[in-house]
Amino acid sequence: MNEVLEYLKDCGTFYIATCEGSPPRVRPFGAVCAFEGKLYIVTNNQKKVYRQLKENGKVELCGMRDGTWIRVEGEVNIFCYDANISLSFFFKNFSFIT
Repeated sequence: MNEVLEYLKDCGTFYIATCEGSPPRVRPFGAVCAFEGKLYIVTNNQKKVYRQLKENGKVELCGMRDGTWIRVEGEVNIFCYDANISLSFFFKNFSFIT
């Protein structure tokens, strides 16, 4: 898990493919972290990608750095931010691309 996390962080921008009916949808992402052995990405619950992930959690992540690439397939579980969880976790653990 740590190798995948570090690779995605080093990529800066990586891509997530989702499905909406028949055509796949691919988007760039930049924030990723691991917590308790799982990868976490961040998106807004008002975006189409969030709805697509709720409807079909099967995804592929793809990134490239230094002439090498990685592709990871998996299934997501939706985690919604809870106001009781400290934002310091996110700022400490996420790699934000600016």
